[in-house]
Amino acid sequence: MKLAGIKSILCALMVTTSLFVYAQEGKSTGDDKKLFKQKGENYYETCVNCVRNEMLAEILTDEDPFSIKIVGNGNIQNSLESGTDIPTNTGIGISVVKYLYEEREGGQEGEMKIAHNTFAGFYKVTLDASINVASTVDTLVANFEDQEVTNQSDFGTSILTPLNQGGGQAADIELTGFYAQTKGKLLSGLRLRYIGSNRNWDLPDSNGSNLEKVTTNMLRFGGFHEFVVPQSRKDYSVTLGVAYAYNGIAGDLGLEKNDDIREAILGTTKRHYHGAEIGLNFRLKNVRVNFSYPVFPWQGQVSGLTGGRLVTGISFIGGFGIDVGKEKENNEDA
Repeated sequence: MKLAGIKSILCALMVTTSLFVYAQEGKSTGDDKKLFKQKGENYYETCVNCVRNEMLAEILTDEDPFSIKIVGNGNIQNSLESGTDIPTNTGIGISVVKYLYEEREGGQEGEMKIAHNTFAGFYKVTLDASINVASTVDTLVANFEDQEVTNQSDFGTSILTPLNQGGGQAADIELTGFYAQTKGKLLSGLRLRYIGSNRNWDLPDSNGSNLEKVTTNMLRFGGFHEFVVPQSRKDYSVTLGVAYAYNGIAGDLGLEKNDDIREAILGTTKRHYHGAEIGLNFRLKNVRVNFSYPVFPWQGQVSGLTGGRLVTGISFIGGFGIDVGKEKENNEDA
């Protein structure tokens, strides 16, 4: 790996680590200081990571402390409602929301309750995961002209955006944590996202098709600022974030013995690409729109992947919930 590439990786890791460390060192807001000061300085010092119960109480009026939703396309929704078999070529996912807090008495007289964060300053964690369980995978075929691949950007784009290229086997997992207090008036939380997809790459030769199975991977980790107040985040969200960006090739095509195939299609034997990304996300009830600008400097020249690229997406989220509390009560009664 070139020295410039190593430097870019180290810089990205340092920025991400700094964001995480800085987040852990955040302090309470001015309003919290005024609220806790009347209970004594010692009391305030023990509640640096505390938030007023009024905020969580307002949020939990409309939301459960723990909830799970099953998300699927139209085919799987109909199957679950009618009791018929689930099609093999379909997608299904879950959406989990967990509030991390515990109520406890505060003050010498015990007249004020606070909600204390139970995990690294986060008051809310969400997990969204979807899996496409297609029985077949898509195939990208290399087109040649004068012994050169003319559609290299199709292959580069399939590495950059695994979900946007075809409808084969794929997984999308996103874990998001929201801080009880915005750190430094900028950092509202941290987000980790992984996307992977399976497909075939075909480099035809004089003997016909030459298929190789490939898994394209995408990983993002970074911080974001949420512009919407906590009480309204159930239906609305506007976030602006920066993240460490990774895209890569694995599977059969990622093996060293297939270096010549990657060289022929992409113009390089490189399998791993590191950079940075800035992104803006909007959510209005069940509609989510996002655009991002990943940059992979000093990573060679691969059409559709390296350099700076504008990536856009729109998705429809929603589903039917599982009443966790009711299930728990039924188990206790049994």
